[in-house]
Parts: sequence; structure tokens; C-alpha cells
Amino acid sequence: MTRIVPSQIVETIDRLFTGPSKGVGTAHLDHERLFHLKGVVDLLRQLPNELFSVGAAEFADLTVAAAAIESTLLRYHNGQFPIALLPVSGKDVIHTIRDVLGKCPDEFPPAATADLRFIPDQDMRESIRSEVATVNAALQNAEWKAATVLGGASIESLLFWKLSPPQTPQPQRDAAAKKLTNPPPRFDRWELSHFIAVAKELGAISESTFKQADTARDYRNLIHPGRAARAKQECSRATALAVVSGLEHVINDLAQATP
Repeated sequence: MTRIVPSQIVETIDRLFTGPSKGVGTAHLDHERLFHLKGVVDLLRQLPNELFSVGAAEFADLTVAAAAIESTLLRYHNGQFPIALLPVSGKDVIHTIRDVLGKCPDEFPPAATADLRFIPDQDMRESIRSEVATVNAALQNAEWKAATVLGGASIESLLFWKLSPPQTPQPQRDAAAKKLTNPPPRFDRWELSHFIAVAKELGAISESTFKQADTARDYRNLIHPGRAARAKQECSRATALAVVSGLEHVINDLAQATP
């Protein structure tokens, strides 16, 4: 079965509902146009859920537009005329569907997400890449707390990988750790502060990346209510952008350092 992606539906809408010979949108419905609308809704049903990476309001508009088409088709099959499609959020329904799908990616994780090819283990690479994609989606959807918290977790995942054997020999890692931060004896109990300090000491990340990652660590801690209250600060677009910036810095440094 062919995998349907948003751009294919957008192309179908452009082919069927625009152009001098076709008119624009659904202002004039006839039998052929109704069948075209049914085809668009059928394609929407085949679209994987993970590709609907838009905000709640836009997804709601898309859902209402699809429901309006289905209701119109039902009236048509029941012999009810004339047939009219009311606008959704002030737009013709087919334009609403096209506009929303035009903002959705054809891939998940999106192609814009770093490929992380410097991680040789495929399972580890795809796991972290999925985390990064979730962060990017949260940022795009204005989910500031999710982007802030998950962005910090993604930095931690990347540095956990980098400081694990064989990427970093355990004696070398432990020596750097004791020199700097005296973290818990068990590596899997380290916190983000330990990871970024040791990564900087070993040259895995640069000074500028360390500063950005440390800022990300500070903002990630806003997940704790007491910390947020003491700092008199909440997760916001600013904290999300700062954390995602730290994440991008870490990815770039690890990619450049890997042959």
C-alpha cells in the first residue's frame, strides 16, 4: 500500500480545485466536485498521525473541514439539494485543508531533524533522533514547557552516548569526573550538570557549547515547581529557544568531532 504524505494531498487539491477551468475551492459544487472531495477525505484518513505536526487550533480546523465535507456528502447521497459547504475559520473548507497540510512534514522525524549519523548504533541513533524530533515539534507547536524539558533530556541522551565506552574510555571519563564534579559513582545516576562538565573537560564540546548547554540545564530544572517558584520564572518561548539552541550546539560539536 502506498504511503500517503501531506504534500501528495496538497498536490491533489491543487490539481482538482484550482485553475481557470476548475474554479476555486468549493463555491460551485457538482457531482464531479463532490467525488473529488470524497477522494481528499479518503486520503486524509490514510495520513499517518505523526505527520499532523500543527497546533491544536489548526488541527481542529482540519478536523471540522473534513467533517463538513463528510456531512455534505451524506446529504448528497440522501438526495438533499442544493448542496453548500460553509467556510471553516473564514476560509473555504478545501483551502483550510490545504493550508494546514502545507505546514505538515512528509517525514517523521522531519528531514530538518539532525540525522545524527555520527552515532553508529542504529537503535541508539533512531531513539535519540526521535527525541530531538519531538523537541522540534513541541517548539513548532508553541509547547514551551515540553520543548524546554525534553530539549534538556535530549542533551543528556547525547552526552550519555558520547561519554560511554567505546566513545570515551571509562578510566578517562572517571578521571575527568573526579577532577571536576565528583558525581555519583554509577554513571547512570549522573545528572546533566555532570555530563556537560565532563564533556567540556574532555574536549567533546566547546566552551561556547558548554555555556549554552549549562543555560539549557538551568532552564530544564524549571520542571520542578519549587525551583520555578524560587527563580520566579516559568517555561516560555525564551526558555524553549535557549534549550533548543543548546541542543543544536551539542549536536554540531559531536558531529564535527566524529570522523
